[in-house]
Amino acid sequence: MDWANWADFIFAGSIAFSGWMTSRATQQIARFNERLTWFTGAMESHSEIMMRLTAQRDGVPVVYWDPNEEAVPTEPLKKHKASADIKTVYQYLPTHLRKKSD
Repeated sequence: MDWANWADFIFAGSIAFSGWMTSRATQQIARFNERLTWFTGAMESHSEIMMRLTAQRDGVPVVYWDPNEEAVPTEPLKKHKASADIKTVYQYLPTHLRKKSD
């Protein structure tokens, strides 16, 4: 083999190695994304459960609400440094339990 053939061989090998490294990096990113999605969902579930338990402990009613039927009732606009009294906690229904919007 002369020098040009070796250069082609090395160049093709480096391209193949770069492709393999790119595919491994993509797999690692996909795995990380799956774990991050699971963690985010777990934290959201934990926050929802803690909110409901705290509301129950404090005697604040928790009302399931379907936003497709009616918008969540809002109090008059809040003002800066005004006290935020929570009388009712409105929790959206999961999407599979909501009525279909027209």
